[in-house]
Amino acid sequence: MTFVFILTHLAIFGLLAATAFAAGRWVTRGLSFPSPVAELAVATATGLGCLGSAGLALGLVGWLEAGAVVALILGIHLLALPIWRGLFRRWREASVERRKWALAAALLGLALLFPILLLAIYPPNSFDDTMYHLPFARFFAEEGRVAFAPHLRYPVFPQQVDLVFTLMFLVATDVSAAMVQTLALALVALLLYAWCETAWRESNWRETASGQPTQDRQAGAHRCGVWAAAIWLGNPLVVWNGRAAMVDVALALYVVLAAYAFSRWKASDQPGWLALAAAGCGFAAATKYHGLLAVAAFGVAMAFDAVKRKRLKPAALAAAVLLLVAGPWYGRMVYHTGNPVFPFLSQVFGESEWSFFLQHEGLTEAAPGAPEPKPQSQRLLTAVYEVPELLINRIVKLVSENAPGLLAMPWQLSFGKDYFGSAPVSPAYLLGMPFLLALAVRSSLARVILAVSGMYLLVWLASAQDPRYLTPVLGLLAVPMALATARLAEALPASWKGPLAQRMITLWGGALLISSGFTFTHAKLAHQGPLPITAEQRDAYLARNPRYAAVSHLNQTYGSDYTVYAIASENLVYYAEGRLLGDHFGPARYSKLSRWMADPPGLHAVLREFDADFFLVPGCQKVFRPAAGTEPLFELVYRRSNVCVYRLGSEASEDLLESSDALASG
Repeated sequence: MTFVFILTHLAIFGLLAATAFAAGRWVTRGLSFPSPVAELAVATATGLGCLGSAGLALGLVGWLEAGAVVALILGIHLLALPIWRGLFRRWREASVERRKWALAAALLGLALLFPILLLAIYPPNSFDDTMYHLPFARFFAEEGRVAFAPHLRYPVFPQQVDLVFTLMFLVATDVSAAMVQTLALALVALLLYAWCETAWRESNWRETASGQPTQDRQAGAHRCGVWAAAIWLGNPLVVWNGRAAMVDVALALYVVLAAYAFSRWKASDQPGWLALAAAGCGFAAATKYHGLLAVAAFGVAMAFDAVKRKRLKPAALAAAVLLLVAGPWYGRMVYHTGNPVFPFLSQVFGESEWSFFLQHEGLTEAAPGAPEPKPQSQRLLTAVYEVPELLINRIVKLVSENAPGLLAMPWQLSFGKDYFGSAPVSPAYLLGMPFLLALAVRSSLARVILAVSGMYLLVWLASAQDPRYLTPVLGLLAVPMALATARLAEALPASWKGPLAQRMITLWGGALLISSGFTFTHAKLAHQGPLPITAEQRDAYLARNPRYAAVSHLNQTYGSDYTVYAIASENLVYYAEGRLLGDHFGPARYSKLSRWMADPPGLHAVLREFDADFFLVPGCQKVFRPAAGTEPLFELVYRRSNVCVYRLGSEASEDLLESSDALASG
């Protein structure tokens, strides 16, 4: 059974990859690629983005159904039939030796990816994936359209990857959605290989006086590509996020795709590469707001090109493609909320139930007696000045108040046991930074990547410092890092320059760079235990979380006919068959309850306003305990591992209401 379960999901993964490749290769059919690896990586990454856009198109017309998704898949492969025939012909015409190397590389890649794929098909148990990414996918699938979701943390958001999850949800299983991120993880590795291999070949570091490449250029290019992929896959942080139905690895994929395509455009001046770079930025912006930073960097680069070369046509092409790809997502947010970056910048676009997200910054809550708000256009102009000022002030405050912690942050990210509750970053970045900086003296590519990464890091420091938000930077920095380390290998003695020695250097260097991610993956697999393949095994696996066990009890007892308000359990909304309320933001935010936690009658009244039938409280004896005489309002129906579920009783008596009013007024 386990073998069949794994084999089935490997087949689903293969179908996803093949469909994405077919779609992307058709879209990029006019491009010339520097290598077969570049063709495979670019086409599949582009196709994955196109699947998200196709999902949005289906959702906007109300066709998010299994039949429509199957028709989409069949249509893509029918459209790509000439492409498949061409690939088969190229395979037959290739030499036997080349086919052997290709098969060996494919098997090695699958062997490295297999443990991560195993992690991906465990039941979803991360935080964000079950809090809103998978709930989005299920909600869209149930509605048959891309609908506003007021019961989730973010009712509307950039959801490009969530729509790919929805397609997987409709024709496969929920665990197959996580394999979208695993595919993105593999594609970033392939893109980095292709980028570094090409960059090494096109560089002038190893040319002779006559301008001809030296004999070992091919070995150096291959080594550089392998090490770039190994640096990326050596990140425990990246591997851990690549096995969950979240979007950070996909965001990194689109950012790297855009950067690689832009570099090809600069080298070839082919408009197709520029259009692809703009599409990659559009996919990134449609995946997560952090993708807007890629759009900003791309905009600066295009403006610089327009001024330097005195031409506007490339910039116009890029803007048109970017608007075509990302425009519908932001237009949808404006349609539902009036805010293109909802729920941010509510001081400009208007407050909502979700504006609490920024109240801790003092940006959304007007002081008593404040003057009437300014017109929106004036508020927008004010925000253009105030938001950068706010970011700068936060950085200055961070440096002035916690300079030692800031200096120790790279070490903590690489070697800290639990920085921000996250898996660590590969130590290769920290240890290789001196060589990268030395490379930047000679390489314009390294300087540009360092500058873009530096700006991203500044925004990261001034906002939520969650390490997984660094995923796009980890992908970009792998390129100059690999170039820098590959240059070190060139300094080895002549006795190490033979073919066998070169292969061993590449192999052992790659093994060293990937080792941290590899050992982390296997340690996590051992910790996860046997793979759950039945409903009972899945439930037992998830019940290791006591809060899930409480929600499961409600599911088994009441089916979908209940509403529970749960404290600190917002990530269980995906597993609740009924309605699960309670979050830091939104209409049912915790702040509406906080003042009533010591007043059971008042708390009961507020919960009834939410139409709640049950109240789930972790740490029940410390967080909430019904006072004497109020037991009829809160009937304890479940308690396990210090997680309590109370059934809300009948309405409070007049005496209890009077005592509640007295407590509130006091």
